[in-house]
Formats: sequence, structure tokens, C-alpha cells
Amino acid sequence: MDDNEAVRLERDGDDWQLACVKDRLVAEANQYLGYLADRNYSPRTIRAYGHGRLACSRWLHTSGLTAQEVSTDDVLAFLPECRQERVKGRPGTNVIDLNANRTGRLALGSINVRLAAVAGLYEYLMKVQTNAVEDRDANCVPPLSIPQSSGGLLPPPGGTRPVQSPGGWGG
Repeated sequence: MDDNEAVRLERDGDDWQLACVKDRLVAEANQYLGYLADRNYSPRTIRAYGHGRLACSRWLHTSGLTAQEVSTDDVLAFLPECRQERVKGRPGTNVIDLNANRTGRLALGSINVRLAAVAGLYEYLMKVQTNAVEDRDANCVPPLSIPQSSGGLLPPPGGTRPVQSPGGWGG
């Protein structure tokens, strides 16, 4: 099985999902694509991000990594791979690079979509991880006791709240 068959993007009704023999390789990416659908992203945007995640997942497959194991250096190694990739089956050289030369490689916009899909996945994973930590902390840590203070905007115990005057805060 070559790398292009190992991971593929499939349509399931209105949703897009990555499919792979190794589910752990695409589990986070599929959660991210579902998150985009839940946030009412256009199906075409989800498909474009799915193709970006597909390219990254294929690269992870060949590298023997999972999304959780990727470092910044790994992402930086992925970008030159995108810049050097040639599109199989593309007739001729229909992409013009920044030096006005024709090339059979990916357009910069395609590489940027891939990078946006990779960055978006990790932002999503950070949100999920942060929410899990906050939920865990809410269940494990007793509520904070806020010390009484006479300064600031809060009134002292038994006192009155400060009143805003036209010139600023005053008493």
C-alpha cells in the first residue's frame, strides 16, 4: 500500500472524514473537521482543510509520527516537502511562481491552506486540552477565597460602592 492509499479523504453525507488503517493517525484530524462543521464552516472550506490535513497525515504516516508527537521542527520540515511536491496527473506547468516562472509544483496558496489546516488543528487541540484541564480543575480544586479589600472598585465590607463622577471615580 503506498502512502496515497494509506490515508484518504472521504465524504460521508455532508461531512468529510479522513480514513486510514491506523485510526490513531487521523483521530484528531477527524475531530477537528467535525469541530469545523459544528461551527458552521462551509462544506467546501471543510473539504479544503480536509485536503490540507490529508497531506499532513500522509506525511506523518511516512514519518512514523502522530499528531500528538509533532514538534515545531517537524512542521517546519513539512513545509519544504509541500514546496517540492509535484502534482501527479497535472497536464503541464500551470502554476506561476513568484519569479514569474511556470512550475508543476503546488501554488503558494495551496501550501498556505495546508499550513492553515495544520495550525488550526493544533489550535483546536490546545482548546480541547485547556478545557479538559479547566474541567478537571473545577472538579478537584476548592473555590478560591477572595480576600476582602478596601481598595479598588469593590466596596469594603458593609460599605457602599464607589460612585462615578463626571471627572472620574470618586466617593
